[in-house]
Amino acid sequence: MAPIGCVGGRARRRRGSAVNRAEVLVNEVDRTDFHKYLKPLPPCMALAPALALLLSTSRSLLIPAARRRTTPLLRMSTKVPEAHSGICLILSTSADAASVVQLEALLAQSSWQQLASPTPGTRAWSRGTVRLWALHDDFLGMDGVDETWRQATGEPAKELIFLSRHASQSSGPCLTVHPIGVAAHATEDDLQRGGGRPGVLPPPGVRLAPLYRRLCEARKSGGIGDINFPSDFKVSLEATHHGPVVDTPALFYEIGSTEQEWSRRDAANLLAAALCLELSDELVESACTLVAKEDITTTKASTIGAAATSPNNDSAPHSGETLVPNRTNDALISSSLHAAKAKNSTGGTQVEKPIILGIGGGHYAPKVGDQARKSGTRVGHILARYAIQFSSISKPRLDAATHQPQPSDALAPDSSRATPEEPSIEEAKRSLLEGGGGATILAAIEATRRAHGPDVSLEVLLDRRSFEPWQREVVRRFVESQGCVVKG
Repeated sequence: MAPIGCVGGRARRRRGSAVNRAEVLVNEVDRTDFHKYLKPLPPCMALAPALALLLSTSRSLLIPAARRRTTPLLRMSTKVPEAHSGICLILSTSADAASVVQLEALLAQSSWQQLASPTPGTRAWSRGTVRLWALHDDFLGMDGVDETWRQATGEPAKELIFLSRHASQSSGPCLTVHPIGVAAHATEDDLQRGGGRPGVLPPPGVRLAPLYRRLCEARKSGGIGDINFPSDFKVSLEATHHGPVVDTPALFYEIGSTEQEWSRRDAANLLAAALCLELSDELVESACTLVAKEDITTTKASTIGAAATSPNNDSAPHSGETLVPNRTNDALISSSLHAAKAKNSTGGTQVEKPIILGIGGGHYAPKVGDQARKSGTRVGHILARYAIQFSSISKPRLDAATHQPQPSDALAPDSSRATPEEPSIEEAKRSLLEGGGGATILAAIEATRRAHGPDVSLEVLLDRRSFEPWQREVVRRFVESQGCVVKG
């Protein structure tokens, strides 16, 4: 098997300077809408579908059925692809104990169709528009894994969910979910530890907030169906961090925080149950089932887990074989589907909330979490304060008479509040751009729009206390220049 990071040209394309791009865009308050430059198709192109039909019909008349190819010579479609059309790809790796136990829980909680190996040494399963893919390498180095899947199967992925572990010596037992990406100022040591590339933030997974809400609700209610929430665990969002580099909206879904918790089956069962509920529309062919408490620790689950992590295991199901799980809770997912459909069919116009983009604060983003728990809230990238770097600045230019920053340069809206310690607006802007903070913010905004749509409303939740006043002001001006609303 070739290294996954070597596959996928898009993941390896050459980039220009992120800092230069940020500097060019920082003053663009009114962005040009490229759609107004689209022109109607010329008449000759408008006739293309009819021509294709004519060729196909004439060919079927001229060529005997016995000699006819099963695939047409000319394939044309007038249907415009929907945004993010494709399958939901859930990835697991045998290099991660928490990933293995989550895969075992998912396989045991539903019936899956075994697929042919997409790449040598890997296994995959299918259900509805969801795919499970069991790999063997470290996730952080899997640049272009979405493109690898597409090239191997012909199926584009619309979202990636990485089943993983969360590592921390201080946060205690915890279930976490977070977007991925690396700040522009990242060093070579940072990349060695966490993968990715400086200033590259993949689109955040659109299920980030919904999955977080499901976990929070499960903790509050004590579980999901017959599956208890492990009482010693808490639930948390995390800020955007680490690789891999992908083009598809992605998130990490994790058990933390030490080796003692990574193999906990009760935690894996709960995560799998929440994921099945969230993907109920995708698992439409039949209801995803939930097994009671520790049922998946039986020999059947152990056999499935061995099949997932040992590619040469003879006990593994063959391609086309269906895994039949315990069906104790079919009604739970079915009722969830009916409730969602009933809610969507009620009268009235539903106004979508803005997408929240967090800037500042700590790694576990409590302020973003407070908003994400509210029904209907959507969350994009979450940039902790450590991801927003400023370069060092010289002392501001002072007015000769007043010994204050010159009024034309004063960063504070009221120049009487400016002090000699505050830099001018140009110095502050240059500090944000040269330090890499501007490029990181810009990448987060653009990636969030790629995930949720270019016309969505972005609301930046700015943690004011984590910035000095002049830093806060220049960040505010920067994000507002990109069409975002600032809160906080």
